[in-house]
Amino acid sequence: MQTHTRKKLEILVEAPILKKVEEILDACGVHVFSVFDGREGRGLSGRWTDQNVADALDQRLVWAVMTEEAADQVVARLAVLFQRYPGVVVVSAVEVLRAERF
Repeated sequence: MQTHTRKKLEILVEAPILKKVEEILDACGVHVFSVFDGREGRGLSGRWTDQNVADALDQRLVWAVMTEEAADQVVARLAVLFQRYPGVVVVSAVEVLRAERF
């Protein structure tokens, strides 16, 4: 079985910022990703839960696999975005079977 090394980005953002993250991914050539709802967790400010009072505080987790070059571009752009908005990025090296997908 042949595998190929790629980078996985997990990006946690507030719902209103999701569109900006999607635009960054698209501009960097990343067209395949998934978005999951954040329900609850704990951060530097303490525990949080999705109380569905307003979308402004809802959390979204973006999960994407890409080439190392694309990951470098995305992370650089997210660093600029996160100077103004809150967000978390986790970068991991992963192995994939079908490299042409990523």
